[in-house]
Amino acid sequence: MNLWNLKAPLYQWFRSPWPLSQIYTAEQRQIKTLIKLLPDLSGWGLDIACGNGDSLDLLPEQLSKLGSDKSIAMVQKSQQKYYSAIASDALHQAVRSHSITLITSIGLSEYIKDLPQLFKECNRCLLPGGYLLLTSSPPGWFTFLRSVGVNRIHARTTENIQSLAHESGFTTISFKHSFSQDAFLFKRST
Repeated sequence: MNLWNLKAPLYQWFRSPWPLSQIYTAEQRQIKTLIKLLPDLSGWGLDIACGNGDSLDLLPEQLSKLGSDKSIAMVQKSQQKYYSAIASDALHQAVRSHSITLITSIGLSEYIKDLPQLFKECNRCLLPGGYLLLTSSPPGWFTFLRSVGVNRIHARTTENIQSLAHESGFTTISFKHSFSQDAFLFKRST
């Protein structure tokens, strides 16, 4: 049983109370700032680990939007928001190679032990010159508190994330840091 299937009915509730709602709002602002740096895009946007579809709302309007999540219950939540969403493992996406213009992976990397495989899979899915917006939990007290729960959290430094991205064929466009989340905008090399 996927733990996220159990969390799906209460997912929004976990983000509602103060101060979590403030942290979530600040993280969304970071992501929107990075999205504004993108040129006009066309084609497909893919949100890996789309959860209830909130992150799909952040993708540029001109893109066709597709969400993927390992949790069937989360896929159903996303579909309730009228988004196309598929059940798919983050490290093995059910999309054609070189078919996606923009991939977002928000709130996922800290749950992935094999992060090089995630970068490799994103590289496979993206068109040459495509973009990847990825967030990560930095080392610190907030990430430590999150790791006390059921899920193992893999905190990673900015340097580690950028190094792994560069090794996988990505160039850093921009980066935003906060105590709760680092957000990176990468471009796939052509």
